[in-house]
Amino acid sequence: MPLPKQDPPARVIDERIRNYRMSTPRGSMITVALGGLDDPVTVLLHRPLEEALGVERLKAEFSVEESWAVVACLMDGLASGSDLPDWVNATIGPVDADGQPLPPLPGAPPAEPF
Repeated sequence: MPLPKQDPPARVIDERIRNYRMSTPRGSMITVALGGLDDPVTVLLHRPLEEALGVERLKAEFSVEESWAVVACLMDGLASGSDLPDWVNATIGPVDADGQPLPPLPGAPPAEPF
């Protein structure tokens, strides 16, 4: 007996701006803001000493393709130099502009752990 065919559930695409933040052991903070497929990827570097001196934060905007190229270069370049530091293994969840966790999208399936 053939099984009934059913379309898979529609994939929910998150078009909200999602911020991912990570602090370094020396106190710098990197924020990466991701939006939809056509939105730029924004990388913001915050260094406490520079902010105290009134220096503006370093901000760069990349297309999605340029962002993947940056990831590939960093992964290859850093992997050849040393092992991954322990502090980098932290799980980073998406937050809004105020640093609050994003609520799940309506209709989205629950997040599954890796």
